[in-house]
Amino acid sequence: MKTRLGIYLQSKREQLQLSRSEFVLQMPKETRITSSTLGQIERGKIKTPPKKRLQGFAKVLGVKLETLQKLLIVTSVVLTVNSLFPREISAIKTIRQYEPIEGYHVAFSGGKDSIVVLDLVKKAQVRYRAYMSLTTVDPPDLIHFIKEHYPEVNFLKPKTSMFKLIIEKHSLPTRIGRYCCGPLKEYAGKGEFTITGIRAEESSKRSKRKMFEEDTRPGMKGKMYLNPIINWTTLDVWDHIDHYNLRFPIAYEEGMNRIGCIGCPLATPITRRKELEKYPRFKKMYLKAIRIAMSEKKQNGESYALSVHFKDEYEALDWWLSNLSIKDWKNNKSVKQLKLW
Repeated sequence: MKTRLGIYLQSKREQLQLSRSEFVLQMPKETRITSSTLGQIERGKIKTPPKKRLQGFAKVLGVKLETLQKLLIVTSVVLTVNSLFPREISAIKTIRQYEPIEGYHVAFSGGKDSIVVLDLVKKAQVRYRAYMSLTTVDPPDLIHFIKEHYPEVNFLKPKTSMFKLIIEKHSLPTRIGRYCCGPLKEYAGKGEFTITGIRAEESSKRSKRKMFEEDTRPGMKGKMYLNPIINWTTLDVWDHIDHYNLRFPIAYEEGMNRIGCIGCPLATPITRRKELEKYPRFKKMYLKAIRIAMSEKKQNGESYALSVHFKDEYEALDWWLSNLSIKDWKNNKSVKQLKLW
């Protein structure tokens, strides 16, 4: 039965591209162990190594001793009807049923749904590695929260950024045209069996999603999905978090209904404006990207839509945050002047 510490040590060691022998050689002499002992700790055979050993691990990984001490908790529980709710038993059985030999790629965002899914994966006692795809517009406090409370999560960096995409596309991503998701998030797990926290209740589009899916898009062939809480309600999710006292971002207590990219068009206009007020550095970056995108011309000398419809980057940002079509935004603006940034 693996431990959180064992999973964390193995994932970080592999991330550093160190063999067990190489890892233990980097430990201070007074804390050093054999590679065989390290393997037993990673596999959960040794569940509570002494503080001295933890100090050696912390030195090699460059983390605080307290971070490793928080991980001295067994990752799984006995699967019995008495200890779990029916919906959990069903989800865990499904996770076990599809377990691939190489283990799951668990998509983690730090939001309530992914927190529950990660907990279910641990309870299922299956092989996995958890990843968060950084999008370059992630709330800084969310990253800090994940590093502190879910240290086993690995961070993946995209090859581009949201701001470079805006300049490249000469437009802003919308609910209909979210060109940002592919290069910033969905590339992760390509060719792997990915577990997500997608739920049917979230949107009409997601209501059509299934428990097991295969990605047939060009360039994504071979990527499969398992959505074990597809039929859970929001209440089910919060009940699970409350019952097991799982840590979740404080943003939910501050009134946010969703956790995600700063300015994401899937959020409500109120939420999006609140986010950019809370993180002014990101607002400035959005404005700069829009300004550059508006200043460029097509090869034939024509202007792109942003500069055709809006006089400056402030108007373009105001439209974008409204979640309205350009026509409806202009109509509303003509009737009542909207607040511009």
